[in-house]
Amino acid sequence: MPVLFAVPLFLLVPLLLGAASMDDPWLRLTPTPSRALVSSAGSHRDAVVRITLENRGRRPVTVNEVRIVYLAGERQLGAKAGGPDFFRAGGIDRERRVERGSRVDWIGICLSPVPGDADRVRFELELSSRHGMGKIRSSQSLEVLLRPAPSPRSLKLPFVGIWQVTQGHGCNTNHRLGGYGGEFSWDFVALDPASGSSRSRMYAITRRNHDTVTFGSPILAPASGKVVRIVEDEPDNEGLRDFPRRSLTEDLGRPLWVFGNHVVLDVGGGQYVLLGHLMKESILVSVGEEVEAGAPLAAAGNSGNSIEPHLHVQVMDRSDLADSAISGVPALFRDYVEIVGHRHEARRDALVRRMDAGDPPEGALVAPLPVDPAESRAEGEGAPASGP
Repeated sequence: MPVLFAVPLFLLVPLLLGAASMDDPWLRLTPTPSRALVSSAGSHRDAVVRITLENRGRRPVTVNEVRIVYLAGERQLGAKAGGPDFFRAGGIDRERRVERGSRVDWIGICLSPVPGDADRVRFELELSSRHGMGKIRSSQSLEVLLRPAPSPRSLKLPFVGIWQVTQGHGCNTNHRLGGYGGEFSWDFVALDPASGSSRSRMYAITRRNHDTVTFGSPILAPASGKVVRIVEDEPDNEGLRDFPRRSLTEDLGRPLWVFGNHVVLDVGGGQYVLLGHLMKESILVSVGEEVEAGAPLAAAGNSGNSIEPHLHVQVMDRSDLADSAISGVPALFRDYVEIVGHRHEARRDALVRRMDAGDPPEGALVAPLPVDPAESRAEGEGAPASGP
């Protein structure tokens, strides 16, 4: 006959759930950057941050909920639950489960809108993990300091003629979320002034680079500076309908291939300008060379992670694109004409205005104003640019 033992409930619970120390954090949480840059556009403020979750424990950990709290000193300004949208935002899937001995990167966390007085943001994570035959829960939090963006860098448009902004840097764009210092970047394509199109009629069939207006168009220096980096041997993509894919081995060997052929200029004040997706072997300058604003640099191409010829422009705080601490820097273009379309019921209107300085939105048409030789060509080295 089996012998039965009475086990007190307070001993049974640890056997079912497993013993776990609730004092030790289950995950190591690291923000990048440690101080998130807050960008302002009128009264709207937003920021982007990346969080690395590292599990050094013996069991997998699942993040069940995320709560975002804005703070000013000890005062709470507002809070919102991340919800399911937090784990799938802007085309990015964020992993909830962190396996033991592994790490997960939550990239492109877009904070919008950031309250005006906020000096930091707190991420509150509700966690769970299986222990024994059951599950226990815990919580962790991470605070990230917020810092105002520096005064925008003043640039010239790096081309002649009429071009269109095909991607700006709104909070959910690939530019704001993709890293590599591209948080405040633009993509441009050149337009045929007669047809208003960036492509010939044959392009839909051929997908040839030469059937676009952009391919081979001259690219100019947007500011005076020193050339600190060039890449010119990436092939131009031809005939693509989808973005090119590379193997893990290729990515590890050359992770910055996404920019294709590119030039990086040191424009002073700890700031650098990158112009990317240039035509193979079209770069006209060398590392160490000093260039003036408006000087020819290269030709527009279709290299890197690109399916159609276009120009990528960004300002950043480091020259090394592989530096994990690199951050994008806001910029404005000066002395250009901007055309923005607006739909009003069944009618579509266009607003045409001369811009002394501005941040052209996605979809806008832009063209540099003619240069008056009598006017000063001061570069405005990092100083705030005047508004339109």
